[in-house]
Amino acid sequence: MPFARAIQRERFGLRSLPTSEKLSDIVCNADMRIGEVMQFCQLQACPEQRRRDEGDALSVSKGQSLMRAAMSQLKLSARGYHRTQSVKLARTLADLAASGEIQVAHLVQVLHLR
Repeated sequence: MPFARAIQRERFGLRSLPTSEKLSDIVCNADMRIGEVMQFCQLQACPEQRRRDEGDALSVSKGQSLMRAAMSQLKLSARGYHRTQSVKLARTLADLAASGEIQVAHLVQVLHLR
């Protein structure tokens, strides 16, 4: 079994949503819905953000800034952002790199493919 698939099976097999709904129908990143994208697709925080207080809701990571710019240029809505495969593919690239969070390099690679 490929390394990324093993990570994904563990992620979706051992965790559950806050509503205690099992993720058994989710086998891989491509199957994620909006809730799972928000839960499992954390974008890399910049070093300055890591030093800030965790309660600072206004801080924006480099990954978030990049995705906002891409959404603007590609004319994607918030719904389009979650429904496109971009973030899910970036999550898979992060899995292949054994990274717990999606890094800017993963986002750049995905956006380049778009």
